[in-house]
Amino acid sequence: MSRQRQSQFRNRNTTRSHLLEDFRSHRYPNLQLNEIVSHTVEFARDHDGSKFIQRKLDDATENRKDAIFREMRPHLVSLTMDAFANFVVQKFFDVGNESQKHEIVALLRNGFVQFSLNKYACRVVQKAIEKSTVMQQISIFGDVSQDQILRLFVDSNGNHVIQKFFTCTFFDIQEFLFRQIRGRIYELCMNLYGCRVIQCILKKGALAHRMEIFNEIFPHSMDLVTHRYGNYVMQNTILHCPPYQQMRLITLILTEMHVLSQHKYSSNVIEKCLTVGVQVTPHILLDTFQKICALNAHDLKILCMDAFANYVMQKMIELMAPWMAIDLYQKLRPFFVEMKRTVCGRKIIDMLIERQ
Repeated sequence: MSRQRQSQFRNRNTTRSHLLEDFRSHRYPNLQLNEIVSHTVEFARDHDGSKFIQRKLDDATENRKDAIFREMRPHLVSLTMDAFANFVVQKFFDVGNESQKHEIVALLRNGFVQFSLNKYACRVVQKAIEKSTVMQQISIFGDVSQDQILRLFVDSNGNHVIQKFFTCTFFDIQEFLFRQIRGRIYELCMNLYGCRVIQCILKKGALAHRMEIFNEIFPHSMDLVTHRYGNYVMQNTILHCPPYQQMRLITLILTEMHVLSQHKYSSNVIEKCLTVGVQVTPHILLDTFQKICALNAHDLKILCMDAFANYVMQKMIELMAPWMAIDLYQKLRPFFVEMKRTVCGRKIIDMLIERQ
């Protein structure tokens, strides 16, 4: 733990009230919400105290919940960004009344970007998106610029907020967000956090947006399949785009299967091509398998023993026709002694034997 973090915890420990200390020491096993009046904020910021409030709110009366919220109201900004208190704020989206929810949404709207970039407050924003009405979802944005939205796409916390919009809101909100990244999707695919949003859109977004993503990244396919982040986008493009786009992409990538199979990142994309290609492009797979099997025996042995390509070869053996597996077995047989020295080599030999 860093010195700054240790200092923060020491400061929390030294400023606890007697009530909170006694509660943490289990001297009040039957403590009730009405007994923490004037201590609500302190309890909310404490690990055990926060859990206590959340638990008690489930069965609290409207008056009791209103009393807790009133005490929190002047401190809502800091509570929203607190490691433990943010869960109490979130809880009001489950048990609070419409007035309380509206007040929290208004708070988030006034500091949408600030909260979305915060490690703890971004969870409250996500909860608000999930539980709010359509009009509240629209209002959460406030007056946000394109640059600020783009910043959220590539932020470690903000990207989760953007993903929530693409999974819990209607098309117009998603279209507003997507409009901000048109022409920049390729760039986002190569960003640690941006690529996660693009994957989210491919998995759960509108068909129109999935098709646009494909059209923008297709010319850069060979760059993305070998990229540490872009390869994940390519895998999800293969999985979730319409069949005719899947066919185009699989056909393009499999033309370089021999080379790409030996790359750390693109080998995973090749496996996805084979898995999906069985249903979408069986004729392309057959042609690809024939080309691989036509390689000389030495090159085939290299693929089978390569740290990454061996997984592609295993998937290929699993999917190929029996007669192709027999031909591959005969070609590799002179190298079996050498292949048996490695785990991956032994695995491939066992698979070929099973296909005989």
